[in-house]
Amino acid sequence: MGLRVLSATRDEVVAELEVRSSHLQPHGIVHGGVYSSVIESLASIGAALDAMRHSKTVVGLENHTSFVRAVREGCCVERRAR
Repeated sequence: MGLRVLSATRDEVVAELEVRSSHLQPHGIVHGGVYSSVIESLASIGAALDAMRHSKTVVGLENHTSFVRAVREGCCVERRAR
């Protein structure tokens, strides 16, 4: 997918994703599944960093993604999971 994790702690995970044509749905905007994958990945990283301190593991059970605006191409999308 091209997601780059810039920093990660148990409290905050920061990443960026350069939007490419492979991320777009037929109408030319980023597919909602891309956003869902990004947030699931970042939340899992943050949760795992906390759980590993206690010799535990984590799995994602559910996420809900609300869309603010469409993104078409070229910009970097930064998402923070707390």
